[in-house]
Amino acid sequence: MWALGLIVGTLVGAVVAQGPGAFVGAIIGVVAGIIVSSQRKGIKHRIDSLESQMLNLEARIKALDEHAAASARTSAASASASVATEPVFEAPSPAQAEVVTGAMPAAAFVSTQSTELGPNAADDVVPTHAFAAATLPVRQGGHSVASPRAAAVPSGISPPGPPPPPPAWLAWVMGGNTLARIGVLLLFIGVGFLLKYASEHVHVPVELRLSAVAAGAIALLIVGWRLRVRRGGYAMILQGGAVGVLYLTVFAALKLYAVLPPWATIILLLLIAALSGSLAIMQDAIALAVLGIVGGFLAPILTSTNSGDHVLLFSYYAVLNAAVFGMAWFKAWRSLNLLGFAFTFIVGTLWGVTRYRPEDFATTEPFLILFFLFYVGIAVLYALRRTVEVRSPVDATLVFGTPLIAAALQSAMVRDMPFGMALSALAVSALYLILARVLYSRQGEGMRLLVESFMGLGVIFATLAIPLALDARWTSASWALEGAAMIWAGVRQRRWQLRAFGMLLQLGAGVAFGRGIMLWAETGTIAAVPLLNSNFVGATLLGLAGLYSAWLLWRERAAVGPAEQIAPPAWGCAWWLAAGWREIDRWVPAEMQLAALVAFLALSAVAFAFAERRLSWPMARVPALALLPLLLALALGTTATSRGLLTHLFANGGYLAWPLALI
Repeated sequence: MWALGLIVGTLVGAVVAQGPGAFVGAIIGVVAGIIVSSQRKGIKHRIDSLESQMLNLEARIKALDEHAAASARTSAASASASVATEPVFEAPSPAQAEVVTGAMPAAAFVSTQSTELGPNAADDVVPTHAFAAATLPVRQGGHSVASPRAAAVPSGISPPGPPPPPPAWLAWVMGGNTLARIGVLLLFIGVGFLLKYASEHVHVPVELRLSAVAAGAIALLIVGWRLRVRRGGYAMILQGGAVGVLYLTVFAALKLYAVLPPWATIILLLLIAALSGSLAIMQDAIALAVLGIVGGFLAPILTSTNSGDHVLLFSYYAVLNAAVFGMAWFKAWRSLNLLGFAFTFIVGTLWGVTRYRPEDFATTEPFLILFFLFYVGIAVLYALRRTVEVRSPVDATLVFGTPLIAAALQSAMVRDMPFGMALSALAVSALYLILARVLYSRQGEGMRLLVESFMGLGVIFATLAIPLALDARWTSASWALEGAAMIWAGVRQRRWQLRAFGMLLQLGAGVAFGRGIMLWAETGTIAAVPLLNSNFVGATLLGLAGLYSAWLLWRERAAVGPAEQIAPPAWGCAWWLAAGWREIDRWVPAEMQLAALVAFLALSAVAFAFAERRLSWPMARVPALALLPLLLALALGTTATSRGLLTHLFANGGYLAWPLALI
């Protein structure tokens, strides 16, 4: 339904006022579609609830009939037994007649019946929970007469529960006077188009026009304030609409008529923002805040003249976002935060796609940074206000949406600048990591979810900064070390997600390194320095990172699975051996490569044996014990070769390598 509203609203708005009208019409169409859809869902839910209640009532009526029949049978049996066993007394005088009326406790009634009817008669009495209201026995003239009692709902049948509450945003949209809200919104849009039309066709003095509109807005504000006690919801709508019209009037005075200087406009906008925020906070009225902010953000759209003055537009939006930030300081109003976020970045993106030029960077970048900081701060404030609640302490839309959208806009703005995006990602990473550290040190476990979110964002942007600035060689090495660090953090915090992320980083490092090898093979760009070239250093760091991760996981072997204990050491050993063999193949003459390989394997086995004893790491013993089978395979392969440069094992340096390996 909202999609249909979007299409219809866009078409109608485009017919009425071209581009701006299409945008406003789309917003109105979406809102109308959501309202109609929610009403249809509410009606359907109500019908289902009524059907369920009817079924429950039928079951209750059936149960009541059964209990009534059983009660009648029991009463008849009790009456006959009473007549048969009750002695005859003389009728007392009227002065002695005792009439007992009123309600008796159910327990007393059962006791009386048991006494009168005998020891087993109490078993025949209908249980008290089967009746709701009873006229208990009345003794008149020595006779006990049990009056009928109304049957109640059996205890096994419970009435249907209340329907689930609607979402908070839908409750706000549908709550109160929805028609009044739509009417105020339409009034605001009409005022915007009226100001724009008057600027082009009406010859009334500008000051008089603006003063009349402002006076009407102030009158609405006063009426809304006076009605805040008697008609709270309606009063909030009036005040919100008045604030929106004031925003619109001030902005039109600057942009359409130029009767206000920029500094005076900024001061007036700040005063309006402070006024609306104060009114909303004092009255705890999110409706007032939302209507005022929506009106403020729509003002530039309704008065658009396609002049393209982005500094004025973004300065105005900065004031509005400052108002949102100020209200977020006191109230956790998520809908208000999301409205400001959506308007700011949607309008900014549309302007960037259609109007941005590289020469606008100096006047646009400060606003992007400012808006980014605004909504990072608002996300923190929202979490601080919600820490006392169990559900939804973090607004994921702001926490993750803000950096993603800002990064996309920044990448488009700095695409022609060397290292522009790399430096931007590095700065954002530093900001998030610092925020995570400060929040955790001051708030502790109360902000754990937000701290972990910021830490993850910091790590992600730091990871992205490396390939943006460096080639695949250093990217793979950095990712490998970063993956080892993430595994260390996952082991410390006993969180499998961090360990899995660290392993994925190391896997990505291996893929990047392999891609780099293919690139180097095509271009021939490899440093000609043995052991100090990026080829060997990168592969070695990959291997060491994998082995270090394997040792960390072995220390926590009780808390990790078998795959986590086997994969990292195999990964690390494979990269270490590949790095050594690559250097031997590249720098050692062909006739001496076997001896060099034997020496490399022997030294590697010694290093693993030392690690096993020094670190108490039994897994390191496996590569050391694998030395003898490897040497045997090499010896058999060499002696079985009938051609080549080798004639026996001890030729070309073998007389040094083989004894060293066998010691």
